[in-house]
Amino acid sequence: DNVLFSLKGPVGSKESKQYMDESGASPSHLQDTEQQEAKLKFLIKESFFFIGIVYYWIQCDAFIQLQDYWRPVCGQKRIGDSFRLPSSNPPHPKKLHALLPSSQIEKLRGSRSEMMKGTSSFGKRQNKTHALCHCCGSKAYHLQKSTYGKCGYPAKRKREHNWSAKAKRRNTTGNGQMRHLKIVHRTFRHGFCEGTTPKPKRAAAAASSSS
Repeated sequence: DNVLFSLKGPVGSKESKQYMDESGASPSHLQDTEQQEAKLKFLIKESFFFIGIVYYWIQCDAFIQLQDYWRPVCGQKRIGDSFRLPSSNPPHPKKLHALLPSSQIEKLRGSRSEMMKGTSSFGKRQNKTHALCHCCGSKAYHLQKSTYGKCGYPAKRKREHNWSAKAKRRNTTGNGQMRHLKIVHRTFRHGFCEGTTPKPKRAAAAASSSS
């Protein structure tokens, strides 16, 4: 009989060949059994391949059904809305654990929590909301706002607060961040020369009047 497993051992082994030679089997009979064995191995591989494809398809479909179930709960947009219609009969919550592993379910549950504050730095440690202002040097400049309420940065003109005379004296030309203008005006009088002392204003005025 053409059997794949003989009494002496599997087809193709030394024991089976010796048993077939003793029984008077022809070489063509051995070739037929080897071909049948190769066909059986090929069918087994193909069956495992198709089983894997079906299992993967079931997992993907279960994942989409799970998203259909959690979508009205968490209010998020489901993946694949552009090419897949929403499911008319979502699975029961008790059947979700049977459809997907617990790791994927916990991952979806974790994605439900959204940050609802007005800044992306809320609750963070290294991400900052405020920094030093480039104009006035204050440390209350908000990075996500268009203009700074204290000095009006990035406007060309500095914001004026008419309610305080002392604030005007502190934030005027030649003080604080505007001190460089005082030096520029002084060096302009003597042509931006380096290593020399500029002439005083009175001497320059007297020389111009005498001439």
